[in-house]
Order: sequence, then C-alpha cells, then structure tokens
Amino acid sequence: MQYIVSRSSGDEPIVLTIDRQPTDISFKTGMVFGADIYSQNEVETIADCKASQLALLDKFQADSIAEIESRIDHITSQLAANANQIVPVQQRIAALTDELATLASVEEKLARFGAAGGQDAATINKAHNLKALRDREHRIARSGYQALVQYKDELEGCKGRLVQSSASLLDREVATGPNGQMVQDLLNVVSQCGVAIDLLLQDAKGKISDAINQVTAMGTRLTTTHRQQEMEFQALIEKHQEAQGQAAERAKLERLRNELLAKQRQKQQHIEQLGNLESSRQNLIRQLSEQRDERFAVREAIVKNINSNLAPAIRVSISQNGNPERYQRILEDGLKNARVKHGIVAQKIVDAFVPWDLVVALRRRDSRFGTPGKPTPIRLRSRTRQRVGVSGSWNCWATAGSCAPPASRPTWDAASRPSNASSKPSAWPERSSSSVPTKPGLISWWERECDHRSAKIQRLFGRTSIQRVDVI
Repeated sequence: MQYIVSRSSGDEPIVLTIDRQPTDISFKTGMVFGADIYSQNEVETIADCKASQLALLDKFQADSIAEIESRIDHITSQLAANANQIVPVQQRIAALTDELATLASVEEKLARFGAAGGQDAATINKAHNLKALRDREHRIARSGYQALVQYKDELEGCKGRLVQSSASLLDREVATGPNGQMVQDLLNVVSQCGVAIDLLLQDAKGKISDAINQVTAMGTRLTTTHRQQEMEFQALIEKHQEAQGQAAERAKLERLRNELLAKQRQKQQHIEQLGNLESSRQNLIRQLSEQRDERFAVREAIVKNINSNLAPAIRVSISQNGNPERYQRILEDGLKNARVKHGIVAQKIVDAFVPWDLVVALRRRDSRFGTPGKPTPIRLRSRTRQRVGVSGSWNCWATAGSCAPPASRPTWDAASRPSNASSKPSAWPERSSSSVPTKPGLISWWERECDHRSAKIQRLFGRTSIQRVDVI
C-alpha cells in the first residue's frame, strides 16, 4: 500500500491514496517516526529538568502515553467537578449543625410544659401534639408544591436552548460557501433534535401543571381541615385557664421545634449526599491511581528497553512518584497568604507527609503527631532516587532515639552520586526486597539516620513523644 503525504506550512499533513484521494489516516497518533533535533543548550536544559527527561521518554510510546494521559485528564476533571459539589454540601452541613444546637433546649422546655398541669394534662398535651403535627403537615404540603413549581421553572429554562444555539452557529459567509449546504444539513439535525426535545419538555410541563393543580386542591382541603381542628383546639384551651396562658408560648416552641426537625432532616439528606459524593470521589481516585500505575508501567518498559540495548554506555532509571516539585508548588501557593515562610514550611511538609496522609490529617484537624505512651505511625515521603542512585527500602521502630536494623539492604551507586553528595545516601529509598545488611558501617549509618530523622520530626512538630517512624 502506498500513500502520498501533503502538507502546507503551518497546517496538518493530509494523507492521500496513490490516485490522490484523501483518507482518514492521521499522523497525530505517531504512525511515522519523527526526527528530534536538539541544540546544545536544549540538551543541557533536558539534563537539568526532570519533566523534560520524562517527556523525552514518553516519545518512545507516544500513542500509549497519550491515550493514558487523556484518561487521566478526564478523571482529573471529574475530580474537580466532584470537589465543587462536595464543598457547598459540607458548608451547608456545618451551617445546619450550628442551627440545630438549640434543638435540645427547645425539646427540654416543651418537656417541662408536658410535665406540668393537673388532671387534664394528658388531654392538653395530646391537643398540643396534634397542633404541632398539623404545622408539620402544612410544611410538607408547601414543600411539595414548591418542588413542583421549581422543577417546572427549570424545564422552562431548557426549552428552545438547543434550537437557538444551532441557529446562532451558522453565518452568512459559511452558508454561501462551497460547503455551506453540508454545514446547513448538519445544523438541521441539531435543530430537529432540539425541536423534538422541546415537545417532550412541553409534555413534561403539562404533567407538572396537572400535578400542581391537584396538589393545590388537596392543600386547600388540608387547610380547611386544619382550621376546623384548630377551632376544636382553641375551644379545649379556653376551658383550662392555666393552659390558656401557656398556649401561645408553647405553640411558638412547637413551631420552632418543627423548623429544627425539618432542618435535621435536611442535614441527614446532605450527609447522605456527601457520603455518595465522597464514595464517588474515592472511586475516581482509585481509577486515577490505576491509570498512573499503567502509565508508569509503560515508562518502566521504555527504560528497560533502553538499558537492555544501550547499557553500559547509557543507563536510565525511573521511579514512580519520585518528583515532589508539583506537590511542593501546590503547598507553596496555598501558604502564600499565611504569614509564614511558605517555601520552607512547604519543604518541611513535603519531607514529613505523603499527599494522602496530609489530606487525612487536615480532614481530622489533627495537629498532633502522637499520644504520649502510644506508638503513632508517621509516614515519611521518599525523595527521588535518581539524584543519589539509591534503591531499597526498610521500616524501623524508633523508641527513645534507637532503631532496629533495616529489613532490606540499600545499595549505593557511587557512579551516579553527584559531586556534592555525602558518603551516605541522603534520601529514603523506594521499596524492594533484599537481604539484611551485615556491614557494621552500614548499620551504624542506619541508626544515625533514624536518630536524625526522629529529631527532625520532633523539631518540626514540637513534640518528644515520637514512638514509631514508618519509612515507605
């Protein structure tokens, strides 16, 4: 199969058949290899910039990476939309919680009213309870009517929207152009769809109007029944002089209690809504993590392929979540108005917290790092290992400044150590499985490093009760 590729300056290439007929083949998916040319300055920039190095690796599997990145962007936008839904619900729950603080005192006052009275106290209490119930019935009927009216207004706002949008897209110059009829036919499909939807919306509005009329008639009957029952209540109260003096105050408290109970139901609905949103968010986060793992697997395969073909002349290493620069920038932006040295504080947070642990601590409003006498896990974020050439991982229990030997052996690649590096690794390595080290020097370094880390955390958070340090 032979093709002809034609491209004008600044335009996308067009793939033609041998008889110069256009095809739907696109070079955006990387079907043809590209020639990358870099100047000396660009090479030096790539050497100093991890993001540029990563972009260079991604070019080896541009199709796979682009597809995964598209899914990641989609999930990220869904997470942003989810956050915009969660925040107002959380604020509403907080406001309702403050308003419901008086519910207990109102119920206590009503209980005192119920305990007072003479031999007819049970009859009077029952009458007041029925009066409060009528108020709740009236609120429910009014809420049902308002829900129908609001829904009808929302549908009214949707009517004609699609037709108007399609009509505004076509201008006269395009309509009179060589492809004007094709564009017009396309927009006619959009417009016809809008007309069909408007008819459905009109039918829905008609059904809502019928429901509003029925609810209005039923509400009128309910109001008439309430008035008759209210007259019976007033007649009963007039027979009891002591209860008559308390009736107004008690009725006021009953109305207030009904308002608070309605808000309590609203709060419960918001809590359920928040639970659904957070569950959806956890599912999105899980999907995002899976996509990032898949992307890293592709990149890791690229690295293995490069090393297998070019080593030892060229050797490439990569670690997942090894570059905290974006994490630190987000923290710095959030701390700019906090009257602190945001750069230093952000760096300390990055050293002490992985992002998820920071989120958990903020949600719990937990500024403490442990309870005296109880071990508290503190997860320390590992730095990128490319800088120091370290691989390996361990967990340690630090109590009173001492630490057990590491559970796995770290390896030190002197060839990849920068010239200004010390004689020991300065970063916590990634997880791996190796044998326990036997060199005394390595064990003593490990103990010193654990003591150093424990002291650093104590200085950062002002506590001396650190019982456990879990390095990941």
